[in-house]
Amino acid sequence: MKKSIFAVLLATILAGAMSGCSSSSPEGFIDQYMKCLDNKDAEGLAHLAYLEDELDGREPTAEEWDKFVSMTKAIGFLKVEKEGGIKSYEIIDVDVLDNPKPGNIAIVEFKTIYNSGEEETETIKLKMEKSGDWKPFQ
Repeated sequence: MKKSIFAVLLATILAGAMSGCSSSSPEGFIDQYMKCLDNKDAEGLAHLAYLEDELDGREPTAEEWDKFVSMTKAIGFLKVEKEGGIKSYEIIDVDVLDNPKPGNIAIVEFKTIYNSGEEETETIKLKMEKSGDWKPFQ
């Protein structure tokens, strides 16, 4: 089911966040994303989901950041909690659509195996930002 990751991605459009986590490769983004989900790290997940280009270089206000973290917390952990946590995950395929440079897109397919035994395969688009970090992109 693709709803869990897309819910988090949709939240990126609604508010800003401060840059803090580095995801210098598409695989690195997925590794950090899964670690944040498994550890119920709303701040870390919010940092990963933040699109710096959305705020044109300005830092978000404290109110924007708090709202973003709250939405990430409310949406991001529902599936993980329902399935009893994450047992493992596997990156199936990474397709960088051009040479890695700011503005380029990567498509990553990965599978999550939950403690309940349920398996979920998802595909996510990532965009390389000016900082060199890969972030969710719709």
